[in-house]
Amino acid sequence: MSTIGHVKLARFLAKFQRDYHGVELEVSEASVQELKNRLEQGDLDLAVLNPLEGLGAAFRVHDLYSERYVVVFAPDHRLASLNAIKLVDLSQEPYVDRLSCEMRDLVMGACRERNVSLYARFRSEREDWIQSMVLARIGFAFMPEYSVTSPELLQRPLIEPAVARTVSLASIPGRPYSPATAAMVRAAQTFDWPG
Repeated sequence: MSTIGHVKLARFLAKFQRDYHGVELEVSEASVQELKNRLEQGDLDLAVLNPLEGLGAAFRVHDLYSERYVVVFAPDHRLASLNAIKLVDLSQEPYVDRLSCEMRDLVMGACRERNVSLYARFRSEREDWIQSMVLARIGFAFMPEYSVTSPELLQRPLIEPAVARTVSLASIPGRPYSPATAAMVRAAQTFDWPG
């Protein structure tokens, strides 16, 4: 998924490459639905994704790590002095909308329940554009904490309600793993996914 933070995953892949010299990896991005389809068709051995509503019995899922959703904004934002951000604190704030976020509907539903009004001044499916527009002071954004790559952005946990997701490794049950795929699954299950 394009919304999975690459820094945390890159650390795992680097260790995997050091431990398994002969294995070549190919990483591609796609939506959850496309990843599910490619797994079912045998075009992918494994997918890293957020199972959100569960993938059902058609998939074997190994949870890798959980991450909170944070509010990201430019250093001089009026909320910079807060240690955490309540959803109601954001009503009427300029907003940068992450269209590819699989948690977007959940967050927008929480806004409706709390009468929090957001107007997106910029929308994009690309994570790099979202962070660049936030840094350019177009507005704030909701992001998974490990997806924030710009060190210049401030981030604060979203509270009331707290939102989190689980990042998992998915495969097809009953489909035999190749030796390389089996090694990848074992390595993912034993990796110390630091916070």
